[in-house]
Amino acid sequence: MRFKLLLVAALAIPGMLFSQRQADWTVPAEGTPQQVHFQALTGIAVVQTDKAYMGVDQEQKKTVWTLKRSAVTNLTGDIDYYNVYGTPYVIIRNSLLDSRDGKMLIDKEKEDFARIESYEVLPQLGGLLVRIQGKGMMKLYFIDLNKNELAWKTEVVKSSGIEFTSSNSEPVTDLSVPIGTTMLSKNGHIIYVFRKNLACLDGKTGKLLWVEKAEPAYVTLSPDEKMVLSIQASGSGLGLGAAIRASTGGATYDKVVRAFDLQSGSELWKKGLEVKENVRWIDPRPEYLVVAHSGGCNLYNYADAEPLWKKDFDGKRVVDVQANGEGYLVLFGSGYRSMQLDKSGKELWKKYKPVGDTEDEIEIPEEGGVDKFAYDKGTVVVTAGAIIFYPKKGMGMKRWAESLDAETRMAYDEDHKNIVLVRGRNITLVNPDQNPAVAKTLKNNIENGYSFTKLEIRGESYFMNSTEGFAVLNLANDQISGKYYKRPADGKGFLAGLASTALSLGGAAMMVAGTFNATQGVAKEMGMYAPGTGASSGQSDLKKGTNQATGGAVMYNVGNFIPTGRKEVFKQNRDHAYFLTSDKKEDQIFLVKVNKDTGVEGDKFLFDDPRPVYQVDEYTNRLFYLSKGTLKVFNM
Repeated sequence: MRFKLLLVAALAIPGMLFSQRQADWTVPAEGTPQQVHFQALTGIAVVQTDKAYMGVDQEQKKTVWTLKRSAVTNLTGDIDYYNVYGTPYVIIRNSLLDSRDGKMLIDKEKEDFARIESYEVLPQLGGLLVRIQGKGMMKLYFIDLNKNELAWKTEVVKSSGIEFTSSNSEPVTDLSVPIGTTMLSKNGHIIYVFRKNLACLDGKTGKLLWVEKAEPAYVTLSPDEKMVLSIQASGSGLGLGAAIRASTGGATYDKVVRAFDLQSGSELWKKGLEVKENVRWIDPRPEYLVVAHSGGCNLYNYADAEPLWKKDFDGKRVVDVQANGEGYLVLFGSGYRSMQLDKSGKELWKKYKPVGDTEDEIEIPEEGGVDKFAYDKGTVVVTAGAIIFYPKKGMGMKRWAESLDAETRMAYDEDHKNIVLVRGRNITLVNPDQNPAVAKTLKNNIENGYSFTKLEIRGESYFMNSTEGFAVLNLANDQISGKYYKRPADGKGFLAGLASTALSLGGAAMMVAGTFNATQGVAKEMGMYAPGTGASSGQSDLKKGTNQATGGAVMYNVGNFIPTGRKEVFKQNRDHAYFLTSDKKEDQIFLVKVNKDTGVEGDKFLFDDPRPVYQVDEYTNRLFYLSKGTLKVFNM
């Protein structure tokens, strides 16, 4: 297997002679090459062969720990390796290790459990909560990040007879739970959801205080934190499926809200609080609990769950109930309708808020699929099929609308207040405060823009990309550059998990960038979505990832676990992206380095092996290439 480094100019000249050089440094790697991983925060490269895992320190340029592999692995379908984002840890063969020195914090063999099922960073407690599937028992382990050791472990509830598996044939690639999923009280109580069970533990000692069967789909605390409120999952006996959705915030709500005493776990409302239709949301206020369901809303006393209004207020898509001198003002999701109720919940008046040139009701769907963006000159609404601008009165602007299709990709730049739409081969910027025509469409021959998944704000330019291509938009002159890179044919799917930085390092890179955005000046990243899917609501997976990265930033302050050299790396912008592609005959596979600010190609790395095992550290700009028993490292 040979490796050539091709140094090319921004515009490669056909027939140009290419130079060749040796790796900048190498490390022995016993066994057949399989994978190169990165622990994003520490910068440790974890080399995987059929013989062992090896942690390679970039600063010391040597292997600092080795974990041997058994001859038979993955018999249960478990994945061997996971990054534990927001920490210095990795999970290897269901054991938790410190990537810096190989210290085993949770040893599967010694602890004798089946597998690690999930983890979550708990910034308030300064540690990492890990869920373990034991032999018929679910256990929680807590790692103190400041002390870098196991603080406690607790058996929570029996779990025999039910196994967690992927919902489809694709392997699970991430065990992390979005930060904020597990409830924490101000006094350090952990309120944990597991299948049909609701558990409460002392976060300092791990002592199990109580467990109740509650079918929880959503859990929160009362304002005084004396009770745990739980919306029951829809459909009795849904079991595992409902519990998985509950743990990720995706369960369907039933009609029942239940309340448990935080200290004892005793149920406070014997019959529960049941509404007419499925619950949409609850809002615990100091004086009362607001419960909105599919057909309306009501207010309830905490003491006995009795309603304040004799009759529910009827109305779909209620988004807020605000107390005022007359009683309560009810607001609706579309933003154009409001209704005043007296203190007994009786309707006093209703009106349609004028957002356009007329007093007519605005044609916005009442249910779901709506993103709203407020501007000085009006409101922009995005649905699954259209983008609409409603001007304020007196602005001298007309209502504007255009249709959108399912392949449109969208992001919102809060810094510039631009709605960015990739539509076919064009980019449209919507900003009625800045653009006289509301929207500005920039035509360009962007290929496969529908596959873009990420937008990065780089000062006065945007970098948008997928695993197969990119576009750079210069906001100062509206110039667009971009390119599509045809990926090599890969009928067996081998390259999908190995050969693209955007695929295999993208998640970790985004996590680290999010962690250090606020303090280190790293360019801001966000996901690109189909229109009308809640891009502005903060509920997308990428925004959940950013939320967990925020937790990682808190952990950064708790424990000084990032090497000094790595901290310096994070202070620099990640200026390049990398794309795997091949020549027209597909007999040569190479990696292309692209400048995110200019779109100009830099180095090209040619692999003679049609199945290269490699990884790129986008922060140090180093290529790690695993070949014939050697890890070769190239400074790019």
